[in-house]
Amino acid sequence: MRRTVFRARDLDRLLARVLGLRADSRRRWGRMTPHQAVCHLNDSMRATLGMWTQPPRRVPPLRAVIRFFAFNLPFRWPHGVTTARELDQEKDGTKPVDFDRDRAELVTLLRRIASSEQLPPHPLWGRMSRGMTGRYVWRHTDHHLRQFGA
Repeated sequence: MRRTVFRARDLDRLLARVLGLRADSRRRWGRMTPHQAVCHLNDSMRATLGMWTQPPRRVPPLRAVIRFFAFNLPFRWPHGVTTARELDQEKDGTKPVDFDRDRAELVTLLRRIASSEQLPPHPLWGRMSRGMTGRYVWRHTDHHLRQFGA
């Protein structure tokens, strides 16, 4: 069964993992700190909700193919994939300030997405069905929680 933030049980488990993440959680891969990962996810969730402050990017055909495979097939996402500079906390992404506040914001944004009936086209991934959006949000959050053993 594919997990999604639109299924209450899946969302509840994901939120418990978010709340279990600590500022001092040990990194298993990558270069982000737990706090940077939370801010990265917050930026990503704001983009999903249409709160993106950058102009949307054109979605080339290859990105649409990657989107299909990454959000639908049951394999773990690879480590070390470069993120968009707008979502990279060492570049143009939101800088970490207060871990507890930023983590609480992530919980709020995830709940807001989960309660949304209709979401705008994603500025990096383009138009997605509600089902694909729910899987994307769950898988992206899961990927970064696993990065820190949460």
